[in-house]
Amino acid sequence: MKRKVRQLLIENLKSGRYKQSVWIINPLNIGCVRLRTDCNHFSVLGVLCDMFHRIEKKGIWIQEQDIWTFKVKRKGKNYDYLLPTEVNVWSGVNGQEEELLEQLQTNKSFQEIQLILESNYEPRTNEDKSDNPS
Repeated sequence: MKRKVRQLLIENLKSGRYKQSVWIINPLNIGCVRLRTDCNHFSVLGVLCDMFHRIEKKGIWIQEQDIWTFKVKRKGKNYDYLLPTEVNVWSGVNGQEEELLEQLQTNKSFQEIQLILESNYEPRTNEDKSDNPS
């Protein structure tokens, strides 16, 4: 994950701006945490999507019945519990880091995740070249 994005994520998790969503079983019987719920609660990955939306002015949240999805391109896919590729690229989150964030979300609070990101998180050795989240 890019250093500046990680710092912004930590600040957003600390801020209280986001309420944390909980673990659910999706229609395919797979456990997941939705990016955003109908009660306006977010997963850690949902917070990343919302940061991307606010900072880059790209993407849109779409509510269909009780499910919120995030979409970046008009003809692109709607995402309900995974990061869109564009958010992965912007944030520098690789597949392993995305899995780690998903796992942390299942049994850790935002405060605990924020503390893990601050203290134990080792950035990738091939840190992004610009370190600019935009």
